[in-house]
Amino acid sequence: MVVKNKKGIFFLMLTLIIISLFLLSVTFFSEMALRKSVQKRVETLSDFVKATEDDLPRQLFITGFRTVFVVQRNIVASGNYPSETVEETFKEAFFNGTVEGNAEPILFGATYDDLVSDVQSRAREISADVQFSNASVSLSQEDPWNIKIDFVAGFYASDINHLASWNKTLHSVSYIRISNFSDPLYLLNGFQERKIIETPYLNFPSELQQHVGDCGAECSYYMARVGAPSFIDRLEGNYLVLKYPNEGIESLVYFPAFPNPPGPPYNSRSVVDYLYFNDPTSGDCSLPGVYSWFWLDTEHLDDYGFTLSDCS
Repeated sequence: MVVKNKKGIFFLMLTLIIISLFLLSVTFFSEMALRKSVQKRVETLSDFVKATEDDLPRQLFITGFRTVFVVQRNIVASGNYPSETVEETFKEAFFNGTVEGNAEPILFGATYDDLVSDVQSRAREISADVQFSNASVSLSQEDPWNIKIDFVAGFYASDINHLASWNKTLHSVSYIRISNFSDPLYLLNGFQERKIIETPYLNFPSELQQHVGDCGAECSYYMARVGAPSFIDRLEGNYLVLKYPNEGIESLVYFPAFPNPPGPPYNSRSVVDYLYFNDPTSGDCSLPGVYSWFWLDTEHLDDYGFTLSDCS
C-alpha cells in the first residue's frame, strides 16, 4: 500500500508539473503574441504619424500658392491692393476657405478642415483615431525668393483598441517660391503682366543690358536688394514703409517691351521699378551708354556698377 501511495503521489505531482508547464507556456506565448501585436500597432501608428508630418508641407504649399494666386487675381480685377495683409488673407483662406469674405472654389480641398478630414480618413483605414487642437498658422517673407508658411497644432492619435497612442505638437514649415508669380506693381500701373524671374546676370555693368532686356515679353529679371520692397510688400502695396526691407527685390523697367508705355514720360526717372512708378524725382543720372532712356538714382549707381562720373 505504501508503495502504491508513493507511486500515486509521484504521478500526481508529475501531472501537476506538466499542467503547470503547459499553463506557463500558454501564458508566455500569449504574452509574446500580445507584445508583438502591441509592437505592430505602435509601429503602424508611428509610421502614420510620420507620414502625416511629411505630407503637411505639401498641403500648406497648395493652400499658400492658391491664396497668392487669388490675391493677384483680385488685384487685377479690382485695380486695388487687398484691404487685409497677405498673412491675414492666408489665415482666412486656410481656416475658412474664403478670401475677403467670399467663398473661393479654387480653395476647395485645400483648407484646414479638408486637411483634418483627410488625415482622419486615412487614420480610419488603420483603425486609429486622430484629433487636432489649437491650430495656428503664419505667413512671412523668409528670404527674397521664398514665402514661408509656419503651421503648429496639437495632435493626438490613438489605436481604437487603446493599444497605442501619440500625443504631440505638430510643427510644419512650407516654402513657396515666388518665381513666375506676377508683380502687381506693373499691373496696377497699366503695364502688361511681368512675371518675376531671379536674374542670372549680376556682373554689372557688363551684363546690365542682358539683365534689363533679355527676360522676354512677359517677364522681368529681378535681383535681391536690401531696402527694396519684398514680394509680400508688393502684394500689399507697401513701397514707403516696408514690412520686409531685408528681403527686397527689384527689376529695371525695360520700355521697349511696352510699345506704348502708360503713365508719365519715362525720361528723367530712375528705371528701378518701384521708384519709377512712385517717385517722379528719382532720375538723378542719365546713362545713354546703356540705353538712350536709361536713368538711375544715385543710391543705385553702385549696385549696377556705375559712379557719378558715368552720368551724363
